[in-house]
Amino acid sequence: MSPMDLYRVGEFAAILQVDPRTVRRWLSNGLVACIRLPSGERRIPRLELDAILGQPTSEALSKFRGLGRPQ
Repeated sequence: MSPMDLYRVGEFAAILQVDPRTVRRWLSNGLVACIRLPSGERRIPRLELDAILGQPTSEALSKFRGLGRPQ
């Protein structure tokens, strides 16, 4: 994963037009996944943003391959 695939809390909040405290609350409640850096800072993967915005990426879609529709 490259640094371009990760967002800081403030960047993530700005894209979604919510307060950074809201994003931190989502992270604390497990609603959004994050990666903790050795410094303790959190970074949010692009896949989380794509999931919220409803714009699946090829990585997100790969989770659903092979599941198919119920017969």
